[in-house]
Parts: sequence; structure tokens; C-alpha cells
Amino acid sequence: MKFRKLSPWLLFACLPIAITLAALALKPAQQSTEPSLTSFIPAGPLLVLESPHFATLLHDWNASQEKPAWLGSDNYHVFSRSRLFFRLQQAQQEFAKAAGFPQNMSMLDSVAGSESALAWYTIGKLQFLYITRMPSAQALQNSFVESRGKYVPRRAGGIPYFVRTDPKSHRVVAFATTQNYLLLATREDLLARSLILISEERSRQPATLPTVADQAWFSKAVHSVESAGPAERRQHALRLVLDMPSLVRSPYFRTYWIQRNVSALRKYQTVISDVYQSADEIREERVLLSGSKSLSSPSGDPKAGTGAPAVSASSAPLHQLLSIVPGDAGFYQGWLNPTASSVIGLLKQKILAPQPGSATPSQLAPTVPIGPGQSGTESDLETRINQAPIKSRSGFRAEALRSMLVEVHPVAAIQMESSRLAQGGPFVGNTAAVAVLGRSDWDGPRSRRAIQAAIHNLWTTSDVGLQWVAHGQGAEAYYQLDGLANLAIATRGRLLIVSNSPSMLCEVLARYAGRAIPAAKPGKASPKGNLVYAAVFNHARESSPMARMLRMIDFATPLPSYYGAAAGAKQPKFFSGNLLSLSHTLERVRSATIKVHRAGAVERQTVTYRLSPSKAQ
Repeated sequence: MKFRKLSPWLLFACLPIAITLAALALKPAQQSTEPSLTSFIPAGPLLVLESPHFATLLHDWNASQEKPAWLGSDNYHVFSRSRLFFRLQQAQQEFAKAAGFPQNMSMLDSVAGSESALAWYTIGKLQFLYITRMPSAQALQNSFVESRGKYVPRRAGGIPYFVRTDPKSHRVVAFATTQNYLLLATREDLLARSLILISEERSRQPATLPTVADQAWFSKAVHSVESAGPAERRQHALRLVLDMPSLVRSPYFRTYWIQRNVSALRKYQTVISDVYQSADEIREERVLLSGSKSLSSPSGDPKAGTGAPAVSASSAPLHQLLSIVPGDAGFYQGWLNPTASSVIGLLKQKILAPQPGSATPSQLAPTVPIGPGQSGTESDLETRINQAPIKSRSGFRAEALRSMLVEVHPVAAIQMESSRLAQGGPFVGNTAAVAVLGRSDWDGPRSRRAIQAAIHNLWTTSDVGLQWVAHGQGAEAYYQLDGLANLAIATRGRLLIVSNSPSMLCEVLARYAGRAIPAAKPGKASPKGNLVYAAVFNHARESSPMARMLRMIDFATPLPSYYGAAAGAKQPKFFSGNLLSLSHTLERVRSATIKVHRAGAVERQTVTYRLSPSKAQ
């Protein structure tokens, strides 16, 4: 099959993808009593990836239902035609020539041992060191040992190793086996220094070379995890430690980092991520250490509150808002201590004046008209050129909203969304609600007037359809505009709820009934710090309507062709092909949750993936 041609170098280079998909079938391993492999890794890597049992990880990835699903998906098809993939393929071919034999998954299986560590030193040149624990008898049966006659023998620390260089590409492949270790490297000096460290450890001599464990960014990250409670010190399935300043300086990282948020990462000195697995979930515990004493923004929203003083020193307000989210919400996210500007932006974009985002930049050169220019036509006789155009009255006016928010002081805000089939039609729409918890009570009439003023020039003239009508009674009371827009609002003491769906607003009010939110009181601090951000995506609920929506978006879009394709070959459509195929590949993921806690310069993120049973089970 096609995926059998993937080389180990390509797999190592695609670690973010391999980690995410392979973890779906991961099994825990036993704790090793041997010295940590990081004590044999020379100083200077950009990142270090550790696994207690790499062979099990690789076996389960090969046997998982996600692997063939992804490799046969449109998402992989598009990735396989990317510049990054072509660069990795070229490097694969160069390393194969340097190694002197074909590289495939069977070769990777032969070098996958139990506890393993991969240290990556340069991105552009693909320089790394790989160390794995493996019985000597097994280590002598891999393709490297069998081809050692083509390599130049050398020694370091009294231990023999072998190195081979491709004269054309100057790629280097070096390997060594010693007792229960197998080492592979794409730089000879890394392998030699690692062997010296192993030799010194065996002879009980102090290390003469610096290791990654001696570097501050690595030791601080590991200490931040090991100093946590017993529940956080249990055996991880994978561990990734990143030297963020060095990574951010790399032009390759800035070019290929898919999140495009390098500026937001500059404040972090190091990041450590531990992955844990059980039968029904995969959990990732991240610790991000900032270089400053405290993070600049008190809010989980990267666009909100930069440099603003925190209103609440407790995460209780955010917990209180999370408790009123309807159980069937497709997606929701909440922030602690949002600024007035961020709340206004949330209300505007999700409910009051939603607008499409920026268009994807065109990859085609602009066309140039050929022929004489033409300034007008005979049929256009109504356009006057001697008068200035009439100024439009349209525009979102947030002055009244801003004034009210500044006085109330928001201490938490939450956004909720769910997809809904349009009544009587095939279309899929989104219902949304925004709830804001203030430090003081909301003025109901003033809140309604502020919403009216914000949308007055957007929706109507002469106030038609812009009058509030009371609905419901008691705990179910709310107000709705009398026009065609489904805009509803309700206030309950310190809680303000605005929604484009009266039914969703009523669901939130029903959750709120009997849960009166008191004034925030100082409580016992969490070991992780304050909860500043939380979000949940219900993939099991949203996948079907999302598929319907994405197919409709691409319905009238022609399939684009791509450079170098065979005649008639087309690239998959982005939404209904590329994006939707990734959702189908990860159909076992029922939901994804992220929670962010902050305490001083330490930020802890917990990402949890709830899983359905595997088809093979």
C-alpha cells in the first residue's frame, strides 16, 4: 500500500501529526528504573520527545483505524502535494542514499525499542539524535547493522559506531549499538557525544559534556511537572519539551508553524506537554513557563485585556457561567476578566453584526485588461459626477454599550453556539448566545437601550422592528425585538444574556433557575492557579450538520487544478473535501475540551479528547 513507503525520517519530521493520530490507540507502559535517556542527549536541541514504549506506540498506530482513514483522505492528499511534503520527500531520498538501503516502515519497526527519546537540533537540515532501549540481540537484527560494511567504523568513549555520508547531498547517517541501547543520528558529533555520556555513566564517572538535562529551559519544564501533585506525576505516554525562544528564532518554524501565532509564543521560555491515555479519553497536560513574573493578559482571550488590571482574583465567576451552558451546546468558550472591548467584539461578531472574515489570499496573478480604457457607459446616466455621494447611515455604534460595560466591570464572559437546521429548508444555521457576568447588577432597561443604539443604523429605519416585547414570566421572562430579527435579551442581577435564538436563551435561563450567582468571594486557590479560559467542542453533535454546511458552501465552487497534476486531475475542495475528511478521520473523537489555568508566570493547559470505542474493539 502507498503508506508503506513512508520513511522513518519523514515520520520523525511529521511528529505533530504522528503524535496526534497515533495517540488514539496508545497503551500505557511500565515505569523504567534505568537512567533517563535525556542524560545521554547532548545540550542544544530545539525540542525533545520521549516515549516510554515507542515500539508499542508504533504498532498501535499501524493497527489503528485512523491511519488508513487519514492516508486515504482528501486531507492527506492535499498535504502530500504541499511544499513541506515535497521537501521531506527529497530529504527522505537523500537519507536513503546516505544510509545505503531503502527506508520503509519495516525498517522503522526494527529500530523501535521500548523507552525512546528523539532530540531535534535544526529544522532546516533535519538534524536529530534518536536513542532507544533495545535488547542487544534485537538491535543486531536491523538494517543498519546488516549494512555496516558500507559504513566507516569509528569510536567514541571506547564504544564503536558507524557513519556514512552521501557525497552529493552531504547527508549523514550514523548509528551505534551498545549493550541495551540503539542510537541513530543525522549528525556524527551528536552520536559521538552521546556515546561518551553513556560510557561515563557506565563507569560511574561525572559527565564531562553538557546535556539537555543541564539546560535551564528543560530542567525548569520537567521540575514544573514533577513538583505537581501525585495525580500529575503518573506515567505519561508521550512527553514533548520545547525550547521556545530557539524555536521562534528559526525561520523554518515561522514558515511552517500552522497556527500562525508566533508573536503570541514569544513570551514563553519553555513548554512541556505530557500525554496520558485511558480507554475512553486522551488527555494532554501542558505547562507553559513565561519569561516574566506574570503573564501580560489576565484573560484567556488572546485579543482581550492586554495589560489591563484583573477585576477578579478568583476563577469562581467563570465556573459559575460554565454551569449554565446548555448540555447540548455544540461549542462554547469562556474567559475570566474580559475587557469591555472584547465583550463588545464578541457581541458584534456573534450576534449583533456578524461579518465574514478576511478572504483567503488569491494564488493567481491579477489580470490586466488589454484595450482602451473606458470610464463609463451610455446606459449609466443617473450617476452624478458633480456631487459628493450620500453618506451611508449604516454602522455599528457601541458607545452606549461601552459606557455600560465600563461601569458594570465584566468579570467573566461566555460564548455558546449550536448548529440548527433552518425551519422549512435545507440550510444549516448557527444559534448563538453570549452571557456576561458583571461585578455589579445590570440595569435591564439601559441594557436594552444600549443594544438598540448599537444596531439602530444596521437593521432599520424609523425604528421599525426595533421595539422590545416582553415574553414569559418570572424566571422565564425575557425581551425580544418585534421585527424579523430573532434577537432576545435577559438580565438576572449580575448576569446579562444576549442571543439570536429565543429558544437558546430560554435553555440558558432554565439552567440558571435555582442557581442564583452570588457575589464572588475569595476561596481556596487551586494548585493549578485560576481558571482563565475554558472551551468545549462537541464533535459528535456537530459533525453531521457541519458536513451538510460544508458541502453547501462548496456546492457551486469548481474544483481547482494544481501545478504538476495529470491531465484532468483536480485538487479536493477545501471545505467539503479537505476539512471534512479530517473530521471523518477523527470520528472517534466525541468532544475536545481545553482548560487554561494561570498562576504568576506559569500557565497550565489541559486538553481532553473524549473517545468512542474503536471499531476493532
